[in-house]
Amino acid sequence: MIYPYSQAVEDQVNGLIDITVNPRYSGRVSNFFVNWPGFLIWAPALFGYDYNADIETNILITRLSDMHNDRINIPASFKFRQAALDRTWTEIGWLEVSLIPFIGGFVMTQYDPDVTDTFIKEVSPIFGEYVSRTVIEAYPFPQ
Repeated sequence: MIYPYSQAVEDQVNGLIDITVNPRYSGRVSNFFVNWPGFLIWAPALFGYDYNADIETNILITRLSDMHNDRINIPASFKFRQAALDRTWTEIGWLEVSLIPFIGGFVMTQYDPDVTDTFIKEVSPIFGEYVSRTVIEAYPFPQ
């Protein structure tokens, strides 16, 4: 494997692989109910908020001997939960008759970008291996 690729090393390369990863992160509407009336049982801290990560990985494989191209699309969906103080603080709603959790519930349906780094750290090793294995099985380059 040569990275980054340069045409100066073209005689040492059998093929090129271009991998593009397009993630889409989203929150869930059910987070509203975790926040309100869930604050009554401390649901945001106990269960956390639900998030989705839909990852579309597009792979273009080019065999240099005949410039043949193959495309592979690997869709993946992940669902995960997270509870962090910057969001679960709305549980203090019992102090003012649930107004904060009710209004905050609408905000909590949105994705929290603070969880992206943790998500990537946890998923990357497994997902990277899966993508690598898929490429190798779909297109075994000659040794």
